[in-house]
Amino acid sequence: MHFWTLFSIWITANYGIGWLFEVHWKDEDAGEEFFAIFILFISILIYRGINKLGRVFIRG
Repeated sequence: MHFWTLFSIWITANYGIGWLFEVHWKDEDAGEEFFAIFILFISILIYRGINKLGRVFIRG
């Protein structure tokens, strides 16, 4: 159960970061560092994935 709690917190945090990059910071540069770009892409993918799953379940 501890794993699922940490995993859900991680997903929620990445969703928030993805939302910030996708909606609010679209024109900003994430930087040239590999780690920053990696976090950017992973966060946006999680954000879009959760939104697509939400649409599937809502329209269901």
